[in-house]
Amino acid sequence: IDTNVFQRLRRIKQLAGAHLVYPSAQHSRFEHSLGSMYVAGLAGEHLHTINALPNHGCVQELRVASLLHDIGHGPFSHLFEEVINSKKKKNHELIGKEIIRKTVISDILTKYGYSSKRISELSSGQSPTKFMNELMAGSLSSDLMDYLPRDSLFTGTEYGRIDYNRIINSFDIIDSSSLGLHRSALYSFESMLISRYEMFKAVYFHKTVRAAEIMLLHSISLAYNSIHLDTMSLADYLSLTDENIITRILSSDKNTMSRQLVMNYLERRLLKCV
Repeated sequence: IDTNVFQRLRRIKQLAGAHLVYPSAQHSRFEHSLGSMYVAGLAGEHLHTINALPNHGCVQELRVASLLHDIGHGPFSHLFEEVINSKKKKNHELIGKEIIRKTVISDILTKYGYSSKRISELSSGQSPTKFMNELMAGSLSSDLMDYLPRDSLFTGTEYGRIDYNRIINSFDIIDSSSLGLHRSALYSFESMLISRYEMFKAVYFHKTVRAAEIMLLHSISLAYNSIHLDTMSLADYLSLTDENIITRILSSDKNTMSRQLVMNYLERRLLKCV
C-alpha cells in the first residue's frame, strides 16, 4: 500500500465528474481498493469455513488481488481507459497486470511468497478458478459490494445501501466451480441489483455528470499526441493523475479546443442536453 505505485490512486477520483453534481463525491480509487480488499477478506474467510478455499494463503491471495484490482486505472478512471482503449486497445485490467508483474509490486509479492503472475491473473478475473473470478468481477464481486455503498455515501444518495454481510455469509460453491447464493439471501441480492440500477440512473449516468465526463474524454483524445501520451512508457503512465493530466493539457501549445473543454469543465460550463 505504501508504494508510490499504489499511493498514486489517492490522486485519482473514483467518480471522475460526479463531484460537479454531488460536491462531496471526492473519494478516490485508493479507499475503494482498501474497501474491496476488506470485503474480499470477508468472502474468503467464509469460503474457507465451508472448505471451498483450502487454507488462509488462498484467502490472502484473494485479498491482495482485490486490493490491486484497480491499480491499472489512469486519470479520471474509466474516461482515460476509453481513450487508451481506442488508441492502443488496452484497458485498466491489462495495464494492471503489467504493473503487478513489472514494478516494485512484483518484488514485494515475491518477497512474501506470492506469484505476481497468479495475482495479476486473479485481479483481472482470469484465474483458472471460476468462483475466484466471480469474486473479482460480476454481480457478486467484492468490487461491486464496496463501490455501491461507498458511492452512495459520498454522493449523499440513498440508493446504495446493501447488506453485503448477509450476501457473503450465504455464499456456496456450485458444481465445484461456480459461486452460488443460498435462497435465504435472495432478497438481499435483489436489493443490491436494484441499488445498482438506481445508482446508474441517479449518479453514474446523470446527464450533468455525463456532460462533464464527455468533455474530459474529448479533451484528452484531442490532446493525446501533443501531451505525448502516444509515446508514454509504463513509468510515464504511473506519473499521471487527475490534476496532472489537466495541467498538461492546459500547458500544451496545441489543441485550442482541448484546452477550452478543460477550462469549461473547471469553471463548470458544461454541455447541455438537446
